[in-house]
Amino acid sequence: MIQRREIILRQINNSWKLSCISFLAACSLVITCGLIEAQEKGKLEFATSKSTGMKMVKVPGGTFKMGAGEADEKYLSANAPGFPSGMLNTFKPVQEVTVKPFYMGIYEVTQKDYKKINGKNPVVGALGIGEVEVLDAPVFNVSWFDALDFCNKLSTKDGLTPCYALKKTKKDSGAIVSAEVTVLKGTGYRLPTEQEWEYACRAGTTTPFAFGDQLDPKDAKFKVPNEKRTPEQIFQSQVMKVGSYRANNFGLYDMHGNVSEFCFDIYKNAYVDGETQIGFSLDDSQFESRVLRGGSFDHGVENTMSCYRQAIAPSVPWEGMGFRVVRN
Repeated sequence: MIQRREIILRQINNSWKLSCISFLAACSLVITCGLIEAQEKGKLEFATSKSTGMKMVKVPGGTFKMGAGEADEKYLSANAPGFPSGMLNTFKPVQEVTVKPFYMGIYEVTQKDYKKINGKNPVVGALGIGEVEVLDAPVFNVSWFDALDFCNKLSTKDGLTPCYALKKTKKDSGAIVSAEVTVLKGTGYRLPTEQEWEYACRAGTTTPFAFGDQLDPKDAKFKVPNEKRTPEQIFQSQVMKVGSYRANNFGLYDMHGNVSEFCFDIYKNAYVDGETQIGFSLDDSQFESRVLRGGSFDHGVENTMSCYRQAIAPSVPWEGMGFRVVRN
């Protein structure tokens, strides 16, 4: 009787083990380097920062056409005839670019995320106009140097090695306004390159916006003319909480509007024809202007196009600028 009971218990135990193995195989659960990755066949692959809970999605590698193409020019001609031709030329020429897979934050870094890492929220009292804390909204009033510093601190918190070295830092009103920056071969978090950003924003599309030929105010936070505002857009001059609008095909939110996002790259007035890595620069000069992408809540819809880019000094914090992080 005892022997039979032991056999039954072993059978139950083996059955339970097989069930667990089958479940783990189906989910491909992997825990590595501060990231908890849950991969399900046929679905987006996500990862979570161990220290902050920031959610990231795996952006698949691929090849795309970067820059303002025929569809973009047609949109501007029909919807923004006064768009400066000189600025349009900075989005050209269209180049075919190949991007390797990487992880990207599904949201812009929030005030809550930033406060967890730095112990303070730079939005509170920003620019002397008394902004209040909205923890689930994007952080702003940070410089490009602050964004690099955040990446390093987040990497360390998650047990990863930093991607940058910042020396001889100087601050003004709490923001880092100058530093000697060296790019390291770290395993941690970093800012996206301009290539990665546009590839992620387009998410396989060739239209002016990730959602088609037009961008509806229901799909992104941008500046809507007064005469076109609805009652729901009464707070149009403010940032929105992340995830307030639908995601693109890669599972990324707010790639159009809300806050403009830092890229690592030095800003060039135009893409150089024939370059193999268009829009990609690891130059660590502390004085060159850097690239901003995506447009903000204070920009017109034409300034939120997938191809739109602008320059900003790395020392300047501004109400409409934030960032999101990536890692390899």
